[in-house]
Amino acid sequence: TWFLRSLFFINVVNAIFTYLFKRISKKMIFLRGGMLVIVIIGASLENNGNLVVNSILSKFGIQSFFAAYYAFLLGIGLKKIKFENYIKNKRIGCIISFIVLLVMLNFGSVELNVGHIQNIIFYTIVSIAGWIFIYILSEIKFPWNNFLEYAGRKSIWIVGLHFLSFKIVSYIYVYVTKANIIELAKYPVISKSNCIWIAYTIVGIIVPLC
Repeated sequence: TWFLRSLFFINVVNAIFTYLFKRISKKMIFLRGGMLVIVIIGASLENNGNLVVNSILSKFGIQSFFAAYYAFLLGIGLKKIKFENYIKNKRIGCIISFIVLLVMLNFGSVELNVGHIQNIIFYTIVSIAGWIFIYILSEIKFPWNNFLEYAGRKSIWIVGLHFLSFKIVSYIYVYVTKANIIELAKYPVISKSNCIWIAYTIVGIIVPLC
């Protein structure tokens, strides 16, 4: 639930920033620009392991604050310019965004829960490509769209119960392989090898929904 804490702080801080900046200038471009500068500096300090920033954020369990706030502001920007209107061919857009994400795998990684974003340019590219990919998938009619929509509405149940549900798969794995029962204590899963992650994914979603 780390992201719930971050989203809460982001909403509160964003309201304060908006109030203060509006008292300084009525032009929204200065408001957004000023917030972006602050957030980018904060994300860079957090990403580079600045002890002061890290210790403050760790106290509240919101190491992802600056990186997540940047994505929040990026989303506001995309919404303002109606970015989806520039995607003429959705299927091609989906393929291109997916290829971009695959290529970017070679240039860095994102671990948002601890505020690791590699660098701001990398983070911006993968964030936008990921958003386009998910947006287009939600627009294209697939047979499983109704299920995905339902799962989206019930996502808090999945968040709350998926780790517990993993234990079902882990127990079956222990039983079938005759492993020591102590293996069941491994967190979050016993093994990520072979195709067992598929079972973890399916059970981790279906059981909470049930």
